[in-house]
Amino acid sequence: MTDARLRRTSLGPAKSATAADPPGFAPLLCIDTTNGWHNGSTTLYVPLALAEGINAARAVLHGQSEDRRVWARACVMRTSPFEDEPSDDPAGSDARQEAIPPLSLQNRPAQPSGPPTSAAAPARKRKRHPVHGRHARVIPAAAVAQRRQRIGTQFKYTAAERKAEQQAMDELLERGEHRIVGLKQDWLQRLARLRSDMPNFSSVVERIQAACAVAVFSRTPLRIPPLLLAGPPGVDKTHFALRLSDVLGVGRFVYPLESAETVSALQGSDKHWSNSEPGELYRQIVQGTYANPVVVLDEIDKAHAGSNYKPVSALHAVLEPLTASQLRDKSVDIEFDASFVVYVATANRLSTIDSSLLSRFEIFLIEEPDARAAVSIARAIGRQVLADLKVDKRFAAPAGEVLQQLALIGSPRRVRKALLAAIGRALLAGRRRVELGDLLPEDGDEGPH
Repeated sequence: MTDARLRRTSLGPAKSATAADPPGFAPLLCIDTTNGWHNGSTTLYVPLALAEGINAARAVLHGQSEDRRVWARACVMRTSPFEDEPSDDPAGSDARQEAIPPLSLQNRPAQPSGPPTSAAAPARKRKRHPVHGRHARVIPAAAVAQRRQRIGTQFKYTAAERKAEQQAMDELLERGEHRIVGLKQDWLQRLARLRSDMPNFSSVVERIQAACAVAVFSRTPLRIPPLLLAGPPGVDKTHFALRLSDVLGVGRFVYPLESAETVSALQGSDKHWSNSEPGELYRQIVQGTYANPVVVLDEIDKAHAGSNYKPVSALHAVLEPLTASQLRDKSVDIEFDASFVVYVATANRLSTIDSSLLSRFEIFLIEEPDARAAVSIARAIGRQVLADLKVDKRFAAPAGEVLQQLALIGSPRRVRKALLAAIGRALLAGRRRVELGDLLPEDGDEGPH
């Protein structure tokens, strides 16, 4: 580079480090032109070798044109002088870059003064939702690799099926072995709110709080034992389980055992079926984000005991932590850890459930709420119904005598039905609040159970 060009740009090689400079660092020098605009402060220190490369590269760019847009390009250029240069070092440019210490910033560099330039704006970062919990290893990479290798040697696959299966295994290898065992940071406040909204489930909430406290204190992934909620119809046992998934911030799956006839819903269907698909546990854990989804075993007391496939038979394995940690999906034929899953079973009575299955649950008897609890439940149902309808900002929540009347209706299920009907009558009357006249005696009547 000629002296004339250096004088033209007022930029020379980086100065040697002085006693006032950090050891091994030098400042990026200003470029002053006749127009008086420059690149900012000289208190931006970078490693000495890096400063020499940046200063020289900026001088070349500025010397090629008087256009200020060229100078703007010089200000935002990549700060790696070795990126495009051939290297005589056998180790390559990567080794040279790794030897450079990190930048030392005393001040943020000022923006160039003068007219705005056409420099491109920095790319906007994608908003990422925070994920709370602890990582747990749920699927060994070696098992996935072996499965991928077996696919290539099996002749029962067509070329398209083989390619799709191998691509699925590649995606699993790329995602890694670990998943999140979810637990929100404000779990204590969330559980307190759940207990306030559903006071007749207080004993269940206390058990969950204890499990969360142990996980936080021991810094281990959360483990909640299988829970069985037994009580009369309409006390919102299923609704409580769904609320629990919101508290933990994880996925959920409702398994209606009353209508289930096979075990494929949880563990997948056998490969000999043409429509074989993975089970929900594999989908939620391996293909999903969280290792502890809430699985609702709804109406477990009404499962078909006489079915040839006995859907409840699969529960013995998944409810036992030791066997669940090595669960194999029948469709994908891969073992994974399903021991972190939160199982919540519901039942109206316990007499029809096999004793070997009952022994795997912690059983809680849920009773009808008393008068005081009924008011709290009615208030919570009112908020929830309006939120579900997305009108909580435009329609008044039940209060006063209306709230008292809702509490007298009975079970939470009936309260929810009565409130929905009353909201419709209020809207037809041109009101955005429910009045006593909107609640009719027959609202919420479900007939005999």
